[in-house]
Amino acid sequence: MKIMVFTLRSLGFPCKPRIFWVIVVLGILLTECTEPMKLEPPTPTPGPSPTPVPPTIYKLSKSTDQSGVLLDDYDLVSMDGRATLHLDMGTKIFDEEGKPIEMITIIARPPKTEIAYSLMSSPTYDIDPRGAIIEPPGTLTIRYHAPPDIVSGIDPNDPQIAASCGKLEFDWETLDTHAQINSLIATVEVDRLGSFIVVFLVRIIP
Repeated sequence: MKIMVFTLRSLGFPCKPRIFWVIVVLGILLTECTEPMKLEPPTPTPGPSPTPVPPTIYKLSKSTDQSGVLLDDYDLVSMDGRATLHLDMGTKIFDEEGKPIEMITIIARPPKTEIAYSLMSSPTYDIDPRGAIIEPPGTLTIRYHAPPDIVSGIDPNDPQIAASCGKLEFDWETLDTHAQINSLIATVEVDRLGSFIVVFLVRIIP
């Protein structure tokens, strides 16, 4: 930065100290204004963190007798409304030790793991406690998304519900599924709680 000093004497006027310093300050300001401005990049403002979806909680103890048997028909619906587990009156849900289950949670999550040779067509629905036994089996219904037309090797009329009810989350098996193709609804009978997802199996053509 160059400091330009002007005096009244150089301009043909008598010099006075107070006026001299005023002119010095004005010269500095004028010089700074002629320098290019340096714009600092704006500090990015972090966006809001995604809000986790809470699980839907069902307290079975309010609808069962002392032995854990349901006193009425019962529907457990996920928060997104696309998965429903229907339990008939007289159903009992218990753990591996035979102790009645007092509370069930159901939550929709993005697919946790890849399932080999399949196109996943719904969220993963975790129905806990994992591995709990349903006697007699309940009916699980999931509304799925239609597969895109560009995907080859799949049958759009054959959606399958895959289940993982054991201790290993990546241990999946497809169930005997009944599908309403026009309504995009898949239904299965389940005898255990766990993780469930709708898939379309990819057929490898040699």
